[in-house]
Amino acid sequence: VEPKVVKPPGQDLLVERLKSRYGLGSSCHDEYDFSNFYHSKCKRRTLTSPGDLDIYSGDKVGSSLKYSDESKHYRTPLCSLFKHANVNCLDDELDSFHDLKKQETEEELIGNDYRVSTSKITKQSFKEIEKVALPTNMTSSRLRTECCSDAGDSPLKSVSYPKSKASDKRSLLPHQISQIYDELFQIHLKLQCETAAQQKFAEELQKRERFLLEREQLLFRRENALSKIKGVEEEVLTRFQIIKEQHDAEVEHLTEVLKEKNKEAKRLRSSFDALKELNDTLKKQLLPLMTEQLQWMPFVNIKLHEPFVKCIYWSLRQLDAGAQHSTMTSTLRRLGEDIFKGVVTKGIQDSSPQHSVENKPKTAAFFKSSNLPLRFLSTLIILKTVTQADYLAQAFDSLCLDLKTEEGKTLFLEYQAVPVILSHLRISSKGLLSNVIDSLLQMTVESKSLQPFLEACSNSSFFRTCSVLLRAPKLDLQILEKLSIILQKLSKIKSNKKLFELFTIHLMLQEIQRTTNPEHAFLCINLNSTLFNLGLTKCNSLVSSASH
Repeated sequence: VEPKVVKPPGQDLLVERLKSRYGLGSSCHDEYDFSNFYHSKCKRRTLTSPGDLDIYSGDKVGSSLKYSDESKHYRTPLCSLFKHANVNCLDDELDSFHDLKKQETEEELIGNDYRVSTSKITKQSFKEIEKVALPTNMTSSRLRTECCSDAGDSPLKSVSYPKSKASDKRSLLPHQISQIYDELFQIHLKLQCETAAQQKFAEELQKRERFLLEREQLLFRRENALSKIKGVEEEVLTRFQIIKEQHDAEVEHLTEVLKEKNKEAKRLRSSFDALKELNDTLKKQLLPLMTEQLQWMPFVNIKLHEPFVKCIYWSLRQLDAGAQHSTMTSTLRRLGEDIFKGVVTKGIQDSSPQHSVENKPKTAAFFKSSNLPLRFLSTLIILKTVTQADYLAQAFDSLCLDLKTEEGKTLFLEYQAVPVILSHLRISSKGLLSNVIDSLLQMTVESKSLQPFLEACSNSSFFRTCSVLLRAPKLDLQILEKLSIILQKLSKIKSNKKLFELFTIHLMLQEIQRTTNPEHAFLCINLNSTLFNLGLTKCNSLVSSASH
């Protein structure tokens, strides 16, 4: 049994007024309509709490309708709890009501004071309700942290009703209402949290929906592209097959053409080989034939000697390969001797019976001819065919005399005599080496034939021959000086620098410069000039050598 709370006089009227104000009629003593109380409490809250009016004014009607079922769920335990609390209050009010009836007949003044005090108490009670409603925002901040706590932990469970203090009795009902209000506000906060969560979830769903729509559109585009590609694929395959067939046909055609070309090339190669063999055979036959014909030159007009000797010379130049020389050594030696000595014919006796007349012998001079072109060609033929030193020495002496003239220099270039001279420019023929150098040195004299001669010498064969000659351990000083003059002339041509470096002639010249006696001023000047033209020395070394 719950203890009864003693109330001050007039408290029952206050309760009746509160019940009438909050929608709790006196006809319902046993059971209260808490649904009406809930709505009246909401009205009271909106009237007594102007701060809360701003809070709930922003709520949408849709959200209240959306969560009406949830508010009903929270309303049931609160109504039962409120009913239990107010039943005890009503029992206490009935006891105080009987005591009040006994006192009404005796103390009317007290009744008047009672009305005054009742109005004061009522005002005081509403002031307390307003005071409770004002710190609601402070308690709501505390309730936000407890919005997810269980409904069983309601502060209504810890409500106590002390019997001794009248001030607690006056504030009992407003305190319970404030607790209910706080709990409803807690429910409202929880619903707001859930509303925010559902709104966030709805936004995520919208984002997801947009993403899925974009994916769907992308898939549609890809499907369209794939369908187009599938449509084009057949056409591409058809064209590819046609191109492949055309390519195979072209390859087959080109293969046949290539086979025909190869057959034709083989036929041409075989024909060329046959012609070459025939040409070699004819050459071998030509020189002996020419040698035989040379014996008949005394009976031929002198004007025809030069063309005939020229033909022999160019035929010999065609045999420079060397393979034919070994097989025609005797023929070449005989040819060279005939050109050197000339051809002399014996007298011919007349066989007529009447008289016999002995004619004078006739001669055909080639090497000793007074005709310069014929003599020059004969000299070159001797240098190509003869191996005897005395014949060669006389031939080089004659060549040096002829090269002193401008016509001789022109003939030297015309008949391309540089390779003929180079064949004798070797250390093995020491007796002829000076004559060979002299013949080349005659061509280096300033004339219109100098530059063509230097260009004719600007080849690998000439520089190779000079390189071999410079490597000789004991080379005569005069030969070295004459050779240095030719190399100094060749070093003026910039393109010859590569040939100097290719055959390491510049290194040999530097070594000769280092080991040469400074008293040999002419050689030192030529060496310094050559190295200077090659960009290997400075001008001051050349000046110092000239001063010495």
